[in-house]
Amino acid sequence: QEEFQYFCDHLSGLLHDGPVGVVVVKRDGAVQFWSNSCKGILGYSSAEVTGKMKLPELSGEAQPFSSFAEAEIHTGEEVYVHKDGSPRILHQIVLPVSIRNADDYGRYTVCLLDVTERREAEEALRREKNMLNLVLDAMGAGLALFDADEKLQWSNKIISDWFGHEDRQLHGMACGEVYRCPEKHCGRCAIGRSRATGNVETSEIVRLDPAGERHCFRQLATPLKLGRHQYIVLSLDITKERRRREHLRRVNELGKALTRSLDPQRVQHLVLTCVTAGHALGFNRAFLFLIDDRTGCLEGSMAVGPMSLQEARRIWTDVSQHAVSLDELLEKSSLAESDEKLTRLIRSYRVSMKNDASLLVRATQSLQTARLNFVENHGADKSGPKDLLDLQECVVSPLVERGRPIGAILADNRFSGEPVSDEQLHLLEEFSSQASLAIGNALAYQQLSDQMEELKKAQNRLVEAERMASVGRMAAHLAHEIRNPLTTVGGFAKSIGRNCNKPEIVKRNSTIIYNESMRLEKVLEEALDFTRPVNIEKEQFQLNHLLKEIAGEYENTFNEKSIKFKLELEENLPPLTADRPKIKQVIINLIRNAIDALEDSPKKLLLIDTSHTNTDVRVSVADSGQGMDEETQKNIFAPFFTTHKGGTGLGLSICRKIITEHGGRISVDSTFGKGSSFKILLPKEVQ
Repeated sequence: QEEFQYFCDHLSGLLHDGPVGVVVVKRDGAVQFWSNSCKGILGYSSAEVTGKMKLPELSGEAQPFSSFAEAEIHTGEEVYVHKDGSPRILHQIVLPVSIRNADDYGRYTVCLLDVTERREAEEALRREKNMLNLVLDAMGAGLALFDADEKLQWSNKIISDWFGHEDRQLHGMACGEVYRCPEKHCGRCAIGRSRATGNVETSEIVRLDPAGERHCFRQLATPLKLGRHQYIVLSLDITKERRRREHLRRVNELGKALTRSLDPQRVQHLVLTCVTAGHALGFNRAFLFLIDDRTGCLEGSMAVGPMSLQEARRIWTDVSQHAVSLDELLEKSSLAESDEKLTRLIRSYRVSMKNDASLLVRATQSLQTARLNFVENHGADKSGPKDLLDLQECVVSPLVERGRPIGAILADNRFSGEPVSDEQLHLLEEFSSQASLAIGNALAYQQLSDQMEELKKAQNRLVEAERMASVGRMAAHLAHEIRNPLTTVGGFAKSIGRNCNKPEIVKRNSTIIYNESMRLEKVLEEALDFTRPVNIEKEQFQLNHLLKEIAGEYENTFNEKSIKFKLELEENLPPLTADRPKIKQVIINLIRNAIDALEDSPKKLLLIDTSHTNTDVRVSVADSGQGMDEETQKNIFAPFFTTHKGGTGLGLSICRKIITEHGGRISVDSTFGKGSSFKILLPKEVQ
């Protein structure tokens, strides 16, 4: 007993604070010794366990010690329950103990090592590895690990599948062999560059799969320095992405080609040329159908392609011998003789968009590009173009504008006999959106041009009618204005003849004749001013100086008529480039009108002010006269409209003509009984 206690004390001293717990148990599992380290592992103190508990009680799954062979060491992992109820994974070593005269004290020493955290970490790592594999599989990504000599250490199954190594052992294989590079150790791949730079590098490689299909891979090589140099390489199959980019590039090029013209016929021919050109979509034939909104029918519009196999072979031979770029082909393209024959043929086809039995109508209304087989469905489609165009398998791509169909492109490989590939179908689908836009714009432009032409004709008719009306008004006005002076002249001339010996009467009558002649001259001069074009002779001048000059000329008139005249001129008004005499003519005309308007006004005020913006100069002539009603304001600038007795009605019309020719605007703002304000807006420099 003393020797056994010595052994326990000595062992306890060695493992007092270590990570390994030591338990001595009898054959029935009763605890005889419990080291301090066990408390840290399972939470029980020596006093709680020694002589009071059996070790198997702490683990329901622990193997009874009575089943262990006495002469063997037993190891394994068991799940024990901590004092707080949490499970703990312990690595257990059971050592048989043989102590002299100690049969009653114990037969086994059990060493316990807590590996819970290690096992949990391993399980987490396993889960993460599985998750990584799932992610890589879902991504369709290949992953490989290479050593410093670019020898493969590990790879997932995708690498074997992609590069044709299904039945081969890849471990230890050089990267060039793994990825089937034509050149060994070229240094241009992602691994070679990463090895040279020590950075993450990418590269793209093109390989043929075991079936001979072309694939493009993007590789990303990342250097690892975990005790030794290694490289992890991620491979992604970007064949679809590359093909998609190529498709988009080609469709964009074709879309740009369609912007060469806005002529509907030319645009339609460009569209069909793109569909049939080997540089582009490469179909044998292409047919364009458009919906006539007036009749609600889908009608053949244009076609490009050969009429027979012999003609197709001749065209292909000619193309192979005289290879040109797509731009050159589109630049010089025109309807060939076969195209014209095919176009005449297709223009005889028409089907109502309400005909649900028509495969072509259904395909157009679906707004989806689809394959059609007119041979299999010929019996069900009595209105189909199968017999007319000798159609078999083809593809139909609707032309869509603002969510509604405007027509369709039908294409086939009738003479080569090749089935329509998925690539051709997708290209046609993407190209159709560009074609829809180009054809829609061309048709809209044509419609707009037709409407503009009709509008121009209507405008010309309106101008002619207005001109004739103006001529009529002018003739009536001149007849009226000339008749009275002529009557006066004739009467007084006759009076002079009767009273030629009476100087006073002759002098009076001759003066009247002279005044009436001047009046006639004024009427004719204003009529000529109204009819002749305005010739602008530009010069730079200060508008404020011109207004002061005019004010000085009319100073006596203002005083005689008791008119209070005021100038409010903006300082630093920029110079104006315009026809100075004509601008002066306009201002004088407005001042004269204002003087007439103030004739019977109790408050006689005439105000002229100026201002400017970044681009324009403004001048306003305002009076406190009787003003105008709405009807007068509406017609004030109309030729021959006047409210003044003896006026010709051309003054303001001429003013507006002069201002308009300068690129400016003239307007009136008037309140009946309060006065009027004429505003002129002129560009600082007339173009």
